[in-house]
Amino acid sequence: MWSDDSWRALTVPAQHLYMHLLSSPSLSYVGVADWRPARIAGVSKGSTVGTVSKAVDELVQSVFVVCDDETEEILIRSFLKHDGLLKKPNVSKAMASAFAKTISPTLRGVVVHELQKLHGRNPEWHGFSVVEVQELLSRPSINPRELLAKGSPKGSVKGSESDASLLTTNYLLPATSNSLLTTSPNVVRDDVLELCNLLADLIESNGSLRPTIGTGWHDAARLLLDKDKRGLESAARLIRWVQADSFWQGNVLSMPTFRQKYDQLRLAANSQQAQNKARPSKEDRAIGVLEQGRRMQAEADRKAIGQ
Repeated sequence: MWSDDSWRALTVPAQHLYMHLLSSPSLSYVGVADWRPARIAGVSKGSTVGTVSKAVDELVQSVFVVCDDETEEILIRSFLKHDGLLKKPNVSKAMASAFAKTISPTLRGVVVHELQKLHGRNPEWHGFSVVEVQELLSRPSINPRELLAKGSPKGSVKGSESDASLLTTNYLLPATSNSLLTTSPNVVRDDVLELCNLLADLIESNGSLRPTIGTGWHDAARLLLDKDKRGLESAARLIRWVQADSFWQGNVLSMPTFRQKYDQLRLAANSQQAQNKARPSKEDRAIGVLEQGRRMQAEADRKAIGQ
């Protein structure tokens, strides 16, 4: 890695950011990691969002990564080439599953592009015999070189690719059978897990099969809290209302759907609450019946005394 000219041409901040991404607990089997500059800046003294942004721009221009700011994902472009995943059928299935959990259409297209190149050069790799991987090869691909040529604006998808001859086999750290890159579990925040588990528990308690909580659920819950600025308690209350409502409980069976329909659900819940306040509750009606009974009994007693 350190003998590669393109790597040595990077500045120290860019190299540091790349190593951070390469060792990130969120790095998936397809080479995609969470892209949250503020959190990355928080783990190094003196680092800021500005320095992280400058570093990622350098990595993008040098074709080391492809970044999607909108979905908060970043791809180590040649991860699949050097990690050795595609030489192992079982791990290749996990790679295909990680691809399905990648949100960004652009990053998915770039992954397919890299897979197609690798298949052309190394068709003997056992991973290419896996049905799930073969299906990926037929998907639409995106050449990251074209992304750079279009000059994607700041804040949107960014990415590029230089000539393959510039990337040597020493470009990444050598992969081993116990590589942390392929075995490290994703770290999920407690508040994200709380929302996901609450929705899954309530769906199951309503008689449906318990849904599988994966990256798609985690991303939707995190974006709901961070990007959409929904409060944890407010979201939890709305989830409980949704799964108690006879109509919505059958129409909201995943966290991504819950996030997508959040405002519609919130307005429906508020409308129902307003209607409930406008009419007396069961308790109020019961008290009214008792009060009416007491008045009738008192009237009957007065008549009896008068006779």
